[in-house]
Amino acid sequence: MQMEKSMRIKSLETYNSHSKLKINKIEFKSLTLLVGASGVGKTQILRSINKIKSIAHGDSVSGFCWNVEFNAEGNDYQWSGEFEALEDYDDFTYGMFHFDDDDKVEPKIIKEEVKINGSIIITRSGDDIVYNDSKTVKLASTVSIVHHLREEDDISVIHKSFSRIVQVDDDEMHKVFPRKNKDASEDEELSINDIREKSFSLSAKLYLCQEKQPVYFHQIKNSFVEIFPYIEDIKVVKVDTRGIPFFVHSVYALKVKERGIDEWISHNSMSTGMLKTFVQLAYLHLSPTGTVFLIDEFENGFGVNCINDITDVLLHHGNDVQFILTSHHPYIINNIPLDNWKIISRKAGVVDNYSADFFNLKESNHEAFTKLINLSVYFDGADR
Repeated sequence: MQMEKSMRIKSLETYNSHSKLKINKIEFKSLTLLVGASGVGKTQILRSINKIKSIAHGDSVSGFCWNVEFNAEGNDYQWSGEFEALEDYDDFTYGMFHFDDDDKVEPKIIKEEVKINGSIIITRSGDDIVYNDSKTVKLASTVSIVHHLREEDDISVIHKSFSRIVQVDDDEMHKVFPRKNKDASEDEELSINDIREKSFSLSAKLYLCQEKQPVYFHQIKNSFVEIFPYIEDIKVVKVDTRGIPFFVHSVYALKVKERGIDEWISHNSMSTGMLKTFVQLAYLHLSPTGTVFLIDEFENGFGVNCINDITDVLLHHGNDVQFILTSHHPYIINNIPLDNWKIISRKAGVVDNYSADFFNLKESNHEAFTKLINLSVYFDGADR
């Protein structure tokens, strides 16, 4: 019997020697709300998770040191490592002006370690790598061992788990309805779990769900109509690209029909709040088990009429997924249980975090929120 795939980040701590920013150990639950003043490091926590994801997939990050604990397929993992710091390195200019891979100087990994259920299975110090008590052949020093050994059974779990991290932001919105998709086979029979596991864009998954699992697609549609009751119907259409140069892949479009209006409206004519709401709902329904959603400033892009509803959906999603999000919106903070709050503060280059009970906020959410916004740690981001 194949074990169901899952991913849950338990804790994280990082240090960036270029920015001199240190994120002290922060623990996560299935739903974690990061709250605090602007500029204290909430977004940096999400970015650090994304950096570790990129390292798992072969990227190198100059001057970055990490230690992450997570659960995957029933086992506890700890993965730590450190890249050397390149001189005169700058994230922006390095990414903008190093087009030629031959011209690119990649930072080397100084050290790396992987533990499974507390037992060390990989250690790396410079060029020396020991895997399951045996020294490996020399491997590229700029690429993580998780990427190098991704075909090994115990390491492939780590590699695949970090693929399940999704940052829902404006960039991700553009990927939902891309100008081309991997061709989605319409001939094979697909269960809803088969569709979730496909490495297609969300629009292609929606189309497959509509065609292969219409009852489940109807559930997605109903959850959207409950928030926008003036919407009568939703469909995903395959755009006919025959005769259009350079289009060799499938292209999909979301269309909605409002009550009393004959014409269907395409997704590029929908309001930002309406489209973002639908995308968030679709992700919840069609993402694989164990997906980790990173959402910065959760309220951004949602209209005031749907913040309440989408927050309720998030709280009662029912799927085995994880949310790590930030917000300044009173409704969102008030309606997420105190036990799920992490209050973020920053002193110089150190980002710290506290639970609600550290500041004796264990009252009703409304009273807790009032106390929260009057704390110096929240108001100006400074530690006590």
